[in-house]
Amino acid sequence: MGLLFCLSIVASQITSVFIARHYALENRKENERTFQKFALERSKLTFDAELRTHDLVERYQKSVGYVSVIYRVDYHGQRVLHERVGGTGFVVGRGLLATNRHIAEPWFGDRECAELFAKGAWPTREEALVFFPGMKQPIKLNRVILPEKSDDDIAIMQFDPKGKDFVSLPIADGDPQVGQDVGILGYPSGIRLMVAKSSGATYDYLQQRSSNAKIVTEIADRSLIRPTFTPGQIGDVMDDKVVYSAGTAPGASGSPVLRTATGAVIAVNTAFLTDFSGASFGFSAKALVPLIRKAETEKSNDKNGKK
Repeated sequence: MGLLFCLSIVASQITSVFIARHYALENRKENERTFQKFALERSKLTFDAELRTHDLVERYQKSVGYVSVIYRVDYHGQRVLHERVGGTGFVVGRGLLATNRHIAEPWFGDRECAELFAKGAWPTREEALVFFPGMKQPIKLNRVILPEKSDDDIAIMQFDPKGKDFVSLPIADGDPQVGQDVGILGYPSGIRLMVAKSSGATYDYLQQRSSNAKIVTEIADRSLIRPTFTPGQIGDVMDDKVVYSAGTAPGASGSPVLRTATGAVIAVNTAFLTDFSGASFGFSAKALVPLIRKAETEKSNDKNGKK
């Protein structure tokens, strides 16, 4: 009887071991299935995000142009400053290009110019051009429409679309939120990056050009005007500024900062910190809405002969 009892206990223990192993194996299989499902869903989300970003760039890149402005500052009849600046602008309406004010008026916020103006000097914009992707000739930028607040670093520049139908970039309705994915579509490093992206023979040829004006003309003629997309995330949101991690550089001022999930412009790229790559700054795109209305009203008044 004692022997049978011992054998029963042993059999019970063996059965328990087999059951435990069975459940462990089933749990492992279930965990593997769950992981595979998660990996598949994550892969699909990543693919969808990449596809969405690709479509976003393809849709808007031809409406994002490289802006070239030449200006001078005269003092007592003498030219004391003569410079050329480059930046980015994007279409927000028929014949309307949004950018930074410090691109449309390069003397804006410049301390050296401010000191000269205090002495009686005066600025003049000699030339303003925008080079759009796919167009071999630049388009002249005309009137500048400025915001009501004098310290807002945004502006609208008018241009003649010359019969071309540009896609207007939409302005975001809601407020941006920390953590949202964004991207800058523009011309960081300006001409230098466009030259660097060219092929070997073209790169060598362009390197021999004597001036930036000639280089950008050659780049346009060779259909090499093309904005660059740099992704990032929103790190902070203030009243009129948005901070994000998307990398930028001189030349990208005036670029649209796009929320990748919607394709809407949430800010106009304005500045960056040289000692911290995670802090690029944009001026809130909400301020563009009344400026666009103002520009459209002025266009309508000009068409109707009103002042």
